[in-house]
Amino acid sequence: MFQPETPPTQLRVFFAEATPMRGTAAIMLPFSYWPSQPPRPLGYGIFTTFVSRVGWDGKLLSITRIPVDRVFLSPDGSLAAGELVLYTTVGGERRFEPTSTVLVVDGATGRPRFRIRSARLNYGDELGGARWLADSSALVVQTRIGGQVGYSLVSADGTSIDPLPAPPSSSESTWYGHEDVRRAVPAPHDPALFAFGRTHVFDRAAERWHQLNLGDHAPAHLDPWSESDGEAVLALPHQNHDFRPLLADLDETHIEHAPFDALG
Repeated sequence: MFQPETPPTQLRVFFAEATPMRGTAAIMLPFSYWPSQPPRPLGYGIFTTFVSRVGWDGKLLSITRIPVDRVFLSPDGSLAAGELVLYTTVGGERRFEPTSTVLVVDGATGRPRFRIRSARLNYGDELGGARWLADSSALVVQTRIGGQVGYSLVSADGTSIDPLPAPPSSSESTWYGHEDVRRAVPAPHDPALFAFGRTHVFDRAAERWHQLNLGDHAPAHLDPWSESDGEAVLALPHQNHDFRPLLADLDETHIEHAPFDALG
């Protein structure tokens, strides 16, 4: 008499908290869809992120579709950034380019502002947290500048790339000293503070490094700025594990301005 409910083929997932838009009576809420049944797809270019704009009265004002894997909203809601690998055609066959691209779009309309070629946002070992500075003035991305892979600040208008210093070298041969773990996360309250790999904090204003003494422990999968307004926090302990290879490499980073096709 009753038919079993068909399981959904996709689950809605939220990668970021709701962000109030400055100067408006609305909040931004990004979400994506993830397959709920195997086989689950691997690689970039699979996902699309939607950003809902909701008024304080609860009414849905708009939904913007952005062709990226995951969206990072600027704190003021004016800009959104996401990583994708662009398509290219080789011998009439459509393939992914070997390097990833960061797309920066208008937060309300989804229209492209500029893109950062050969740059990454989805870095680190399940590393959450922001990518925009607290004052929305710049975006933190992984880059290759002068042949050196590191982290840089890209201005919100896409006119400059300012490399950040690398964290101090660690003599410990630990898994959390791996270069894919020592990644940069800006503090949500202070545009001068950055956590690197959950083990170091850099104060850009004072040009000083602070190192966390982990003892015999290791940092777990916690956004280093998630629990406190003013200090980095770790979850301990954590177990050793392998790393998934990156799906895209980095060539020399450069900025391209609109107009262009976001997917090509």
